[in-house]
Amino acid sequence: NKWLITQRLFFRTGNPCLTPYRTEKLKSIGCLQEKIRKGYEAIWNSWVEKLFQFKNEHGHIEVTRSHDLKLYQWMTSQRHKYKTKRPCMTPDRIEKLKSIGFDLQRP
Repeated sequence: NKWLITQRLFFRTGNPCLTPYRTEKLKSIGCLQEKIRKGYEAIWNSWVEKLFQFKNEHGHIEVTRSHDLKLYQWMTSQRHKYKTKRPCMTPDRIEKLKSIGFDLQRP
């Protein structure tokens, strides 16, 4: 069901379109699970940690494909999500990336 998929996406990303009332109703019938949101957040944070480690080792965060293809792809994905205003790119995530020098505007 497309509607339910959208509600789960809103839940995972903390999108305000999913009101607290609706969240509780969906949780009560087993459609939303907090552990899923926490899992996605943990994965995202692990990528930020990899980027931070890269910066500590190399003194910059100009990751190229040849340095680390997966990290490069993740960074490209974050820029795309920022530019297209995806709900998963929360203000907290934006601030966290900017705090380590991540240029979200770069092509």
